[in-house]
Amino acid sequence: MTSMDSDEPPATAQVAQLPPSYRFFLGDAEGQLKSWSTPCPPLPADYQAQLPQVLPLSNRQQSHSAETAVQRMASGIIEGIGFVLAIARRNATIDVVLPPSASDDPSTSHATLLVTIKNDKMKAGLQRWVGLAVGSNCIYAATSAGNFTKTVLSQDNGSSASSSSSSATPRRPLSIASTHHLTLPEPLQSLVFHPASNPTSFLYGGEEIPLSIWNIETAFSTPPSQAEASDDGYTAPNGEEQTPAAATGGAGGENAKMRKRKRQAEARAKAKELLWGEVWRAKNLPNDALSLPQRPNITSIAVLADSEDTPASPGQASSSESPERSSILKFKVAVGTRDGLLRVFDPSSGSRKQVKEFSIAKSTPIKALVNPAAGSNEGELLAADGEGKLSAVDVVAGKLKYQWKDITGAIASVVALPPPTTEGLASSPSSSTPLAVSSSLDRLLRLHTFPSSSQSDRKKAPSAASARGQNLLKGFTGGAAVTAIVWDGAVPIVTAPEVDEDEEEEDESMNRGAAGEADEEEEDGDDDEGVWEAMQEVGEANGIPSSRSAKKEGQRRSKRLSAAGPGGDEEGEDVGDAEEAKEERAKRTRKAD
Repeated sequence: MTSMDSDEPPATAQVAQLPPSYRFFLGDAEGQLKSWSTPCPPLPADYQAQLPQVLPLSNRQQSHSAETAVQRMASGIIEGIGFVLAIARRNATIDVVLPPSASDDPSTSHATLLVTIKNDKMKAGLQRWVGLAVGSNCIYAATSAGNFTKTVLSQDNGSSASSSSSSATPRRPLSIASTHHLTLPEPLQSLVFHPASNPTSFLYGGEEIPLSIWNIETAFSTPPSQAEASDDGYTAPNGEEQTPAAATGGAGGENAKMRKRKRQAEARAKAKELLWGEVWRAKNLPNDALSLPQRPNITSIAVLADSEDTPASPGQASSSESPERSSILKFKVAVGTRDGLLRVFDPSSGSRKQVKEFSIAKSTPIKALVNPAAGSNEGELLAADGEGKLSAVDVVAGKLKYQWKDITGAIASVVALPPPTTEGLASSPSSSTPLAVSSSLDRLLRLHTFPSSSQSDRKKAPSAASARGQNLLKGFTGGAAVTAIVWDGAVPIVTAPEVDEDEEEEDESMNRGAAGEADEEEEDGDDDEGVWEAMQEVGEANGIPSSRSAKKEGQRRSKRLSAAGPGGDEEGEDVGDAEEAKEERAKRTRKAD
């Protein structure tokens, strides 16, 4: 196993020594933790997917049931420990686990349980986990009831050590140092962190809750008092000043109409006010044709690429905007809704409205939105609905590009993967396309190709199927359905394809053949010129030019001499002979035609 004192993922050092493959950690509906690996494409024609290997947890009796079902999984690096997994279960607990390294024998390896976090405010079975992330020294988690917690961990030096599967090096388990709570609106349907590991911000939304972006550090800090806020010039969202809760002035001279307008103004001002730690909030949707309010119906959220080059609008470049707020909004956000819509927001532009909205699923909830691996397929998303459809969405064009076929079960989890790295070129990916791994409720794991944008947008594609993603691999979970997938973060290293010596000799022979053909064509051209020169010109009798031909020849010779100038008779004569031969050949060609 990887040492706790290392800050690198466990499989990074050994990945070059093993067959190039991706490694995943799976959590299923019965609470089991499993390990699964798949080789890099291209796969052999007769390759059969291996069954996932169960990873038993040390320091815990194995009991698997629906009560311990895995609802969320996250990975990250904790200082002084290394690469860890956080597993959120249905029974309101979170296990922090140290997984085995890639070099350990899968049949005998196990995971080390470091600490278990219990959320006393969560009602097991009635509420669920909607967000989970690993910080540098803490675990962030959120429930559907709006209970957001930050659990700070510390190494327990006084506890008993546990042994690893590959060595007797003592392991120091973690302990809970402190727990901080934050109350968010409820009910929440989705909460994501940015970045996914060691995050600085989080985003949430729900069926009746609009999209909102928060700064984690500010949210858990002490808010200033009302007096301090007014002295510091604290303002409402987008640079708008806060409106007092009650309007000044006597109400004796106000009629009912004025009081109604005042209440409406106060309600609008309250809706615009940001909570402490909140940096941006989407605007409510306009009323429908019947003047009824529309709900956001948010079911999934994905953070798109950073938009650092987006020009700031006049409203954004205000003096009241803090540097923290301007730096945290340099990305776009896509949300999926219960009625199959995809909305795109650009908080960096200063607008609270969606910039795009289009349908990708007909009245089907969008359960998951996944951003492709960094540096590939920019402007595209992977969208999964509740009917077993996995789709590639072009966010820039605002349309559905294609769907993967032969998926029958509802998709529970999707993970995007970068292509393998070519050996010797650590920063250069191989020629293969990005990949994606999905799990569905039909107890199958699938490996998909995700063609790049340039390949999908080619106008002269051989067929429509060449631009679509393909299912490379399909394998059984070997038990309950997999509900969460985590990639270990190690990019496989593949060997650059070697050129066969026979192919090189064949290429050289082809080049030599092409050069020989060119020489033969040159010789044929010289022979043709000799034939033309041997032919008798019109106006000649037995090779003797007629008087008219002799006259023309004299005129041409005089022109050559005048063009050559003094001292250049020989050079002018050579040039003239070449021009004369060229004219004669052209004349004979025209007459032959």
